[in-house]
Amino acid sequence: DLLLITGAIYLTSGVDSPFAFLYSLAIVNGAVLLFANGAFVTAAGELGGARAGENPDLYWALRGGGGNFGVGTAFELELHPMDPTVFGGVMLRPAARAREIMRRYRDFAQHAPDALNADIFLAGDGGPPAIGIELCWSGARAHGTQVIAPLRAIGGTLQDTVAPVPYVAMQTSGDARFHDGTKFYGKAGFLTALEDTTIDALVDGFEAQPPGSVGVFMQMSGGAVGRVGPTDTAFVNRDSRFWLMVNSVWQDPADREGHIASARALWARAEGAVSGFYINTMADEQYARARQVFGVNYERLTAVKGRYDPRNLFRLNANIPPQPTMEASPPGGGP
Repeated sequence: DLLLITGAIYLTSGVDSPFAFLYSLAIVNGAVLLFANGAFVTAAGELGGARAGENPDLYWALRGGGGNFGVGTAFELELHPMDPTVFGGVMLRPAARAREIMRRYRDFAQHAPDALNADIFLAGDGGPPAIGIELCWSGARAHGTQVIAPLRAIGGTLQDTVAPVPYVAMQTSGDARFHDGTKFYGKAGFLTALEDTTIDALVDGFEAQPPGSVGVFMQMSGGAVGRVGPTDTAFVNRDSRFWLMVNSVWQDPADREGHIASARALWARAEGAVSGFYINTMADEQYARARQVFGVNYERLTAVKGRYDPRNLFRLNANIPPQPTMEASPPGGGP
């Protein structure tokens, strides 16, 4: 069996997965990514390609710069050998222990091996408020129990479903929650550290909102993702240790304003700890902060944008404004 690290439409923005610690992001997965010759269409309608030996500036920008530069019609991606069964599931505990569990999770994550993905969430929209840790161990199956033992040792679980499971089943386990018609709003960003003050702000903010109106989700960063330099690709947030999202989920359109207000109120308490954003999960009002998204890569990205999309046709995104150029050349190098 082979593992494909991708998220299809989000490919050029980063694409994380439960295996990012082990194999890195889709944008940097091996030596082959992105568009074969003739599979990239510029704003001028020119056909070209982007890979390490072909239009390297565009190749660099597409690995993290999002949909700012053109349209891809075909992709080449590297696959990894993968056991289709992983050791994974969820440990649920009462939300009253959220501060303690988040601190224990943070300390555990600092030494987690690359083959382990551990997400933590605080939610109450599906029942009584609870804090959960979702685990996915993709290493040797016999070692999984030992690796997660410190998290099980915390005790007091309401539910523990961690066991050998087909990865496809685990990947689709949340589909029922986000069925057709479900409404969603979220704000997210990267954390270079998870301080006690940030944990307190998240828990206080969660408790201050109406039950079931908002949730908190965090995913570990690091591993192979952090072993790539911040300027090696356009994706700059290599020093992040956690990715944080505050979100709200509802069904009735009449609940929209209240749920969005709850998410924004909780986010406001923690936003000061955020360092950079993941453009696939930015709220519309965050798009104007592109300079903060791309950090030290911003100026180089504006130059690439000026060459391939000087009139900013592709602008309904975390937009990179084009740097003025004398002449915009198509990716094929022609006139």
